[in-house]
Amino acid sequence: MRPRFMLLAFGFLTLMLLLPFRATASEAGSALEAESSKSGVIMVAGGRGHGLALKQDGTVWAWGLNYNGQLGEDQFYDRYTPIQVQRLGSVIAIAAGNEHSLALDSDGTVWAWGNNASGQLGDGSGSPGLGRYAPNQIKNFSSVVAIDSGANYNLALKSDGSVWAWGANSFGQLGNGTTIERHTPVQVQGLDSVVAISAGTEHSMALKSDGTVWAWGNNTSGQLGDGTTTHRYVPVQVQGINSAVSIATGGSHSLAVKSDGTVWAWGNNTFGQLGDETTIERHTPVQVQGLGSVTAIAAGIRGGHTLAVKSDGTVWAWGNNASGQLGDGSNINRSSPVQVTNLDSVSAITAGTSHSFAVKRDGTVRSWGLNNYGQLGDGSKTSRSSPVTIAAFNPVPYAETLLYRFDGTILDFDQNYILWKRTGDKMLWLYNRADKSQVMVYDSYGTEDKVNQAMLSDDGVIYTLVTNGVPVTYYWKQGTVLHRWEGQTQYDTSEKPNGTVVYTLYGTTYLYSTQESKLLYSFSGSGKLEYREIVFSGPGDIQYPYGAWYRVDGGALYGIRI
Repeated sequence: MRPRFMLLAFGFLTLMLLLPFRATASEAGSALEAESSKSGVIMVAGGRGHGLALKQDGTVWAWGLNYNGQLGEDQFYDRYTPIQVQRLGSVIAIAAGNEHSLALDSDGTVWAWGNNASGQLGDGSGSPGLGRYAPNQIKNFSSVVAIDSGANYNLALKSDGSVWAWGANSFGQLGNGTTIERHTPVQVQGLDSVVAISAGTEHSMALKSDGTVWAWGNNTSGQLGDGTTTHRYVPVQVQGINSAVSIATGGSHSLAVKSDGTVWAWGNNTFGQLGDETTIERHTPVQVQGLGSVTAIAAGIRGGHTLAVKSDGTVWAWGNNASGQLGDGSNINRSSPVQVTNLDSVSAITAGTSHSFAVKRDGTVRSWGLNNYGQLGDGSKTSRSSPVTIAAFNPVPYAETLLYRFDGTILDFDQNYILWKRTGDKMLWLYNRADKSQVMVYDSYGTEDKVNQAMLSDDGVIYTLVTNGVPVTYYWKQGTVLHRWEGQTQYDTSEKPNGTVVYTLYGTTYLYSTQESKLLYSFSGSGKLEYREIVFSGPGDIQYPYGAWYRVDGGALYGIRI
């Protein structure tokens, strides 16, 4: 427990007995801010329409397309800002496929979630209806030190230097000598002493400790680099590369960084993604022009663009730029590298299908390119041709505590009462939260008069009925209507502390602190957020004010943990 919580220990103990909250919004927000400051992003991964990020604290965050649960939550709503993936807390590597995601735990186990149509989750099922919206461990599979995801399959490198694969296998991309789909990991044939792996759309590569590169799978465009266009079901050696230190695979092209910092590329070159100043397909490696001192490279699955980081922290890009994925402020394809604008001090990069990510040395993330699913994570669906900052990776509570549920709609509440109307709008009830009793405020008794609005007053209830199309408002107290007047009474029961904003965007409601510049909470679907000030009594005359946020969703009242 943090020292500043100790002084209010008794007050919060009283609070725990009354409400299932653990801290005030401001206190929890400060704790989250402190936690965030020591857990910046160290790695990103890009899928077809989603992104993943790994923080120093081992947590995984996701945003973008969520049609198959690839973001790791059961709501299946697209997310335009990062949300935390549950069940994961000691992750050391991540990978994003077409519509599935992978995480490598520090204990050497692999976790998968999302689309499972080709068995890419490795759980032995392999059916569109058996996808997973929460991470599940791949059973009987351990000692893994690296992972990567292709379109609908995965690769894993074990500590003994062997490579394993599972999922789709139409072109032999699993490297086990067949084209049979595998729903659990199988060993790639003929490989040992491997130190790095890379999975493309339908072809795979491995880097051995001797600096040679090996490839297998789809070879339609010569992306295996063996001088042919013959598909290979087991690894073959890439020609002319014997001092590689890094590799990457794209949609149908491949890359390697040599020990001298030069970059070499081969395969499809329709958009100039080989960077040799042409659009000629290459079946063996050619040098990327005008680029040296490279420390990392990336190419997206199903994509046609390439990224590179130089030792000075700048990022360079080439190839397809239809959605601005090269980040040079234009939509012009480039057949040789151009520098990404307004970006320096970069430590890591990754590429999605038509979007790109960069991690800066300060742990912040930049994104650019296509954003039709919110895959840039900036809170919008606007595509960007130059880098923008991804929204803060602050914890957003996943769990909510259901406090009460009613067969109707909650209209108002405070620390003592809940005011709700039954489905059909013809009965209004006042529920006592202390003794769990309730009293009927209004009953239509067979008339067509319906409850339109209602709110709690200081000592009673104000409600409005619609009678023959005319609104009539009543003031009710202790079983008696004390006043009645014609016309609609406008009242707003929402209260928000200074600097806090609630807004809804594309079906997701966000609670954002403008003072702290961070997201506090979010949820998808119906409902609304309300803030209530509640005062609890302590020993003697001591009063403990407590500001609580609630989610009201139809007939359910939730306490949200911030």
